[in-house]
Amino acid sequence: MTPDAPDRGGPEPSTVAMRLAAVRRRIAAAARSVDRDPADVRLVAVSKLHPLERVLAAHAAGQEEFGESRAQELDAKLADARAASLRWHFVGRLQRNKVPLVVGRVELIHSVDRRRLVTAIGDHLYASGGHQDVLLQVNVTGEQRKGGCAPDALPSLAEAVARTDGLAAVGLMAIPPLDVDPAIVFDRLRELRDRIAATHPGVVELSMGMSGDLEIAVAHGATIVRVGTDVFGARPSNQ
Repeated sequence: MTPDAPDRGGPEPSTVAMRLAAVRRRIAAAARSVDRDPADVRLVAVSKLHPLERVLAAHAAGQEEFGESRAQELDAKLADARAASLRWHFVGRLQRNKVPLVVGRVELIHSVDRRRLVTAIGDHLYASGGHQDVLLQVNVTGEQRKGGCAPDALPSLAEAVARTDGLAAVGLMAIPPLDVDPAIVFDRLRELRDRIAATHPGVVELSMGMSGDLEIAVAHGATIVRVGTDVFGARPSNQ
């Protein structure tokens, strides 16, 4: 069950810990229901449009990993020394011209879905001498105007990443369409992960599941869930 509804700006920092605990209980219950260890599921708290004070409140309550979906907002948060010491993920669609704002500054990019983006990231890594772990985003159902590579294109995308110095694919990510049973998408993503792992054994993670469907995702093998609203509350309505 979703915690008490927040106001339009989201909960005050003092309530973030309570909401975070409720999400963690949901993850643990979902994992145990299918004989999984709750510790095998990582929670990324997505703080899009929420102030840094709420991020820091979640961190004080034990949350280690945070996600942003806009490169400029990530950059703005990282300008604060308090945020620079946290573990960040980039969960939104990454534009090639925003690569310098993200690559090398986050633990994991969840949304690599095209070879031109792989090239752009590789060029940046070549210049900086850095390393970046990524997830390959798959558009499992072929939903139009959504990010993610087609399932048939996944092997060639994985090969492109494998051939790029400093870049490593460590798993897959998907976002189910609103009108499709998420279990179908999650099962298909797990099948694709298992198939790709036969030739790319480093591909182990499954980033799938958000506030409304995290239990289904955990039951179907998610190793990472991305939760924003149920941790931080509704995003500001004027954004």
